[in-house]
Formats: sequence, C-alpha cells, structure tokens
Amino acid sequence: MERTLDPQAQAERASDNSSPAPAAEPRFPLWATARRRAWPFVVFLAVGVALAIVWRSLPWLLWAYNLYQAGRLMEQGLAWPEPRHVDTLPVSIDSTSLERALGHLSAAIRWRPDHPYAYRLAGRIYLAQQRWDKAAQAFERGRALAPLHPMADWEAGLAYEQMERAVRTSPSTPLVPRLAFAEVEAPDMPLDTPFCRPGNARACYAGVTAFRLPYAAAGDSTPVELPTFFLHPPAKARLRLEVPAEQSALRFVLGLAPEAREWGTDGATFQVWVEAPDEAARLIFERHVSAGEARQGWLLGWADLSPWAGREITLVLGTAGGPSGNTAGDWYGWGDVALTTPAAARYAAFAPKARQRAAWLDGRFDGDALLDRGDEARRAKRYGEAFAWYDRALVTFPTTEGAVFHRRGLAFKAQKAWARAEAAFRTAIRAWPTNRDLWYELALVLKEQGRFREGVEALRQGADAPQGTVAPSIVLLELGRMYERLRQWDRAKAAYEEALARDQFTQPAQKNSTLYTYGVLLKRLGELDRAQALLSEVIERDPNSYWSYIHRAEALWGLDRKDEAEAMLRQAIELQPNVKWAYRSQGLLYARDGERDKAIPFLRKVLEIDPNDQQVRNTLENLLAPPQGDQP
Repeated sequence: MERTLDPQAQAERASDNSSPAPAAEPRFPLWATARRRAWPFVVFLAVGVALAIVWRSLPWLLWAYNLYQAGRLMEQGLAWPEPRHVDTLPVSIDSTSLERALGHLSAAIRWRPDHPYAYRLAGRIYLAQQRWDKAAQAFERGRALAPLHPMADWEAGLAYEQMERAVRTSPSTPLVPRLAFAEVEAPDMPLDTPFCRPGNARACYAGVTAFRLPYAAAGDSTPVELPTFFLHPPAKARLRLEVPAEQSALRFVLGLAPEAREWGTDGATFQVWVEAPDEAARLIFERHVSAGEARQGWLLGWADLSPWAGREITLVLGTAGGPSGNTAGDWYGWGDVALTTPAAARYAAFAPKARQRAAWLDGRFDGDALLDRGDEARRAKRYGEAFAWYDRALVTFPTTEGAVFHRRGLAFKAQKAWARAEAAFRTAIRAWPTNRDLWYELALVLKEQGRFREGVEALRQGADAPQGTVAPSIVLLELGRMYERLRQWDRAKAAYEEALARDQFTQPAQKNSTLYTYGVLLKRLGELDRAQALLSEVIERDPNSYWSYIHRAEALWGLDRKDEAEAMLRQAIELQPNVKWAYRSQGLLYARDGERDKAIPFLRKVLEIDPNDQQVRNTLENLLAPPQGDQP
C-alpha cells in the first residue's frame, strides 16, 4: 500500500531537496593555504633580487652615464686638426666644456677605477689644454690598466714628447760651469779625488765633471751623460747669482759616480738653500737618498726660486752623508744644474725623454717604421713632419743615430741648408764611419759650398768604405769631377780610370755617365782619339745619348774626320730637332774653318730656337758683314 506523508512533512522534504549540495572537500588543503600565505614573500624576494641586480649594476651604469656626458662635452670643447694623423694633438675650443668633461671623467673613475678608458679620455683633454704632465699621468694610469694596448703607450709617449720639447725650447742658463768657481765649505781633510790641489784639502770635495747614468725609476736603462758638479759629503757650495724673472726655477738631477757604485755608500742627503739679503737662509729642497736608490742612476729634482725672481741671492747646494756617517764612498754629484722656467723644471723632473722611450718600447713600435714615416714626409717635402719622425726614431732607438742623421742631412740638403746638412752628415759619419753613402753626401754638400779640397778628402774616405748603397765607382766618378774643379787633371783621369777598372756600378746608366764624363775631359785635354773612342762606347750602350754625339763629333772634327763628325751631328739633330746644341756645334765648327756658307744656316737655326744666344749672334753678324775691301 502506498505510503503518504502528511502535507507538512512533504513541504519540509521539498525544502530540503531545493538547498544546494554541500561543496566537495579539497584534495590538498594544506598546500592551498601555504600558497595563499607565501605570495608576499615571493614578491619581496623578487624585489630584493631586482634591487641587488640594480645595486651591482649601479657602478657600471653611473660609469657609463658619466662617460657619455664626458664624450658629449668633449665633442663641444675639443677639436682635432685636419688632416688627423697618428701623432696629431687635439686643441681646446671651449675650455668650460672640457672642465665639465673632466668632472664627469673623475666621477667615472670613482665608479670604475680599474677601467682604462676614462683615464685615456682625460689624457686627451689634458693634451688639448697643453697640461703635458697631467696628460702623462693620466695616460700612465691607463697604460697600467691596459698593458697590452699599444695606443695607450703611444699616447703616453706623445705627452712625454711635448714635455721634452718644452724643456728643450724653454730659456735656460747652465750653472755647472759657474759652480766650478763656487765657494766650497768642506772639512780641511784631504780625500783621494781627481779635484785635489796642493795645499788646499777642501778642493778635493768639489769639481766639475760628467757622470754617465740611466734615469732611475724611468723604465729605461739607457745611460745619459750629463755635466755634473761633484760635491763629496759633507760639503756645501755657495754661488752668488741673480735669478732672472723668466727663469725662476732650478732644475737638476742627483747621482752617484758610476765607478763608486761598489764602494759601500749608505746614501746621502741633498739640500738646496737660498740666502738673500735681510732674510734668514731658507731650505727650499731636501731629499734623502738611500744606497739602493743611488745605485739605480739619476734621481730627479727641482726647486722653485720664484720668490726671488729678479733679485740677487746666494744659492747653496749641500750634500751630507748617509745614516752611518761614513762618507768614504760618497762620490755624489749634482747633474745638469740650470736655471729655467718653473714649467720646464717641473717637466724635466719627469725625465720625459727616458719615459717617452720606455713607453714606445713597451708598445713595441719599430724603429724602421718610424724612419719610413719620416722618409715619406721628406719625399713629400713636409720637412717639419719628417724631422719629428726622425727624432722619434732616435729617442726610441739610439742605435739608429747614423741612419737618423743621414736622413736629416738629406732633408737639409733638399732645402739647400748646406751648413745644417753638413753638420748632420758629419754626425752620421761619427756614428757610422764605414758607410760610403754618408761620405758621398757630405762631399756633395761641401761641393755646393765650393769647398772642393774637403770634398776630395770625403770622397777618398768613402771610396773604400765597405758599406752603403751608392756604388763605389760612382764615388770615384764624383771624385774625378771634384778634381776637375780643382784643375787637377791627372788625378781626375786617375779617378775615372779607377772607377771604370773597378766596374762597381749598380746600373748601366752609371757606367755610361762615367764613360761620358771621362771622354769629355779627354776631349778638353786634347786626347781626341781616346775621347772619341770612349764616347763611341757610350753611344753603342745608349743610342739616345744626345750630348755624346756632339762631343764625339767635335773630337772627330779635331782629328780631321769631318765626314764622321757631320754624321754624328746629323744623328744628334734627328734625336732632338728642336734643341739648339747640335746646330750650334756644327755652325761654329764650320765658321771656325771658314766655311761661311755652310755655317750660316746652322747659326740662323740656333737663333730661331734661342734668340738670346749672344755668341752665335756675334758670329753670324761677323759672317754676314761685307768684306773689309768692299767698304767705301
């Protein structure tokens, strides 16, 4: 039987059935809760990592920002002259922009002090400002951080080159010769030195000499000889002088005599005082030198005399012993003492030439390449540029002295600066006496000055020199020509004969020139048969030798072989029909022999080509003049 519910129960049941079903239980309830709670930590961690990355990148970003700003300002304030070469120096066109650029570069260096680029940019700005010492210091820092970058070495060398030029060209007054007469204060106890004088023990402590030492701590071991005032400790030397207003600094180097290196010195103290009227003596320089420093070579120093510019003072140089007080081996000296400008004295204290050489040697620059750059400029007649490259080769490679001064001589010779060319060739010869090219070039320069006897001596030396590119027979050819200028005919003939006998020519034209020159001399001396034979050989070797035809024709004419002579002259005319000399020779020969009708056409042709030939004009006028008997 069907069971029914009462109405109230049915309503409650319907109400229960209409309610939503309860949600299903999650499968991982703990993980879901943890995920909801962990997201703030994840965000915090991500932000922390991002901040760490930014923090680590901040120095690089700030470095890059400051470099960018510096580069932008350098474009406004710095210019490169055109054409820009590897040795072109920048110039300042806006000092304010460059100072602001230096500020940015300083900031860049603070953020990345171990990167070389900012130092090199700063060095270029200092070059444009002509602050050579600052430029050198900046480039040196860049070199230290990029030791394998040759352009850093090159730029540093350019800065030192400018410093050396400033030292060399600034006004200066050497004082070492004057120090020979300084008042010396020293113990009355004799020493075994070369400066002792009988009855004057103090004289042993001071004297003028020269030390040959390398510059210490300059990265260069090449010794440099400098005039030196020897002052053995303990001693002082007083010198009265007036400080020129434009030379208000004292430059010097300090050194230990080379022979005393192993004599047991324990160092020394060097001092400079100034004594002026109505003033207490003032110490303006002091340096304590250890034995190890002294053995390295020249030590650099300078002192500022600007407070006494234009005044008379007493300059006092003093040396004292080292810590032990034993001065037995203290053969110390003051080298290259001179008054100069403060800037030049400051630059000299860098030993710029030695540092320039060291920088370029570190960059492995090649001496031949430097010479080649100079030769290229010389051939293009850019002589100032050529001299700069030759000087760089000599600074970097002192052993190239002979080659450098040879090239300098060629440049001076091209400019017809005969005295300077002579000096350059003589310097080259002292360095390289076995090179015949140098003797030959010296002789040519002496010849230009009319000094033929000295030229002969140079050529005689060069003829037997074993090295060189000039052919030995060419040296003898020039020797013969020089003897001709001295009218020493027999010696000239002997030189030509030897040149031909040796037959040491490098080109056929050289032998032709010798045969031709010798043949012309023999013709002049009346040895016509030998002359025409030599000139005939020249023509056989070179059928286009115009002058050989003319001279051989004249020799044949003198031998009364006129038909052959006329044939020679016709060939010369065929070679160069618009040149007067063959016509001239033929016309004058006919005129000399009284063959008037044959001479006139040739002489007229000469005047057609050259109306200013006065000898031919006079000869023609004489031929055309009526005979004396026909005049009324």
